[in-house]
Amino acid sequence: MPIVQPATKWCHVTLATHRNQRLFKIAAAARFCERQILAVCANRGWIADALLVRPEGIQLLVEVPMDLGRNVLAEQLKADLGDALRKGRVLPGWGRKAFGEGHWCSVVTNAAGLQALRRHLSRQT
Repeated sequence: MPIVQPATKWCHVTLATHRNQRLFKIAAAARFCERQILAVCANRGWIADALLVRPEGIQLLVEVPMDLGRNVLAEQLKADLGDALRKGRVLPGWGRKAFGEGHWCSVVTNAAGLQALRRHLSRQT
């Protein structure tokens, strides 16, 4: 009997910091956040492909199960990253409050769009 892999989708997620604070303006904080994003995604079984950490927010491409809702994905990322930042003590006092209420998450529906987003994120670093 063949092994069937579960269906997945690619999502482009943008998380803004609380009140657009420039939390990741220090390179060490940005690198720590980048490593934490990869770890959080790996722990959940997701694949983070391209990501961009800016002082006032984060953008990433992530491959997730097809049945995972976009809002659930963003909320889980914000909660997990907030916990990781709090435990890592990189941004003292921020923790779960590091990210604002708003987020943006869209499903990338075709390969051309996925490649364009990868190029865009890689050029911004």
